[in-house]
Amino acid sequence: MTSDGSRKFFPESQFFVGLCAAAMGSETYLVTGTPVNFNSILVIFFAALFIYNTAKLRLSLNKNSANSRYILQLEGSSLSITLCVISLVVLFSILTMCSEIQLLIFMSTSLLSLLYMMPFKKNGVQLKGLRNNLFLKNIVLSFIWASATVLFPVAHHEFALPGPEVIFIFLRRFFFIYALTVIYDMRDLSVDKMAGMKTIVSIFGDTATRLWSLASLSVFVLFIFIDPYLAGLHEQAISAALLISALMAALIIVNTNRSRNKNYYSFVVDGAMAVQFLLVLGSRLFK
Repeated sequence: MTSDGSRKFFPESQFFVGLCAAAMGSETYLVTGTPVNFNSILVIFFAALFIYNTAKLRLSLNKNSANSRYILQLEGSSLSITLCVISLVVLFSILTMCSEIQLLIFMSTSLLSLLYMMPFKKNGVQLKGLRNNLFLKNIVLSFIWASATVLFPVAHHEFALPGPEVIFIFLRRFFFIYALTVIYDMRDLSVDKMAGMKTIVSIFGDTATRLWSLASLSVFVLFIFIDPYLAGLHEQAISAALLISALMAALIIVNTNRSRNKNYYSFVVDGAMAVQFLLVLGSRLFK
């Protein structure tokens, strides 16, 4: 593969998104102080790889005018199709080693993901998904990410019901991801307009979008301060790591605009998740 091909493969394959999802799942284990289950991390990685590549595909059901029969067609790049097939094969093999609660969470988030992106067409008309709703779009996406990277990992240790510690982690993850998804809409502004999709940035503009994103990040910070688990002396290093990640995410949000290169969003905005994981990892290793 040429250097040009390598540069294109990494963002187009959604490989980095998968790594960020795996990092967020690993961070959950670090914060809870439970042993990392690598099967769960692999599921999170390949599930993200599958979902984000599926979002680039379209399954079309078209009526043949000659014989009135319906024809099923798959539209999309060979790279996305190949990665979806590989991800499915790996997921089916790993999920056999997951707990029943994990399987339930996996199926629920998978179904919600499909309803969100709705990669289906009928007679050439794109079916609308949850992402077409102005207010639900980012909320649903953030809920999926929080469920997949918080509830799924901890379910491996047979958490019957989420305790206060897990609830705080879930809420922090939700609002951190929400801040990134809102600012990410700047990248897809032209595509969303062509598809007739309304987003916060298309309705309220760049400045309001940045402020809305920063407001969500502020709620993330609030849950760091009011979490009784992080108030303990031994967990202050994690609090500091999370606060530093919030500061870095805020700098990214402030410097984001619609004229930014797409790779900026793919690596810098998404990279805020990887940075948070590395900071938390460092707080655990060097405390």
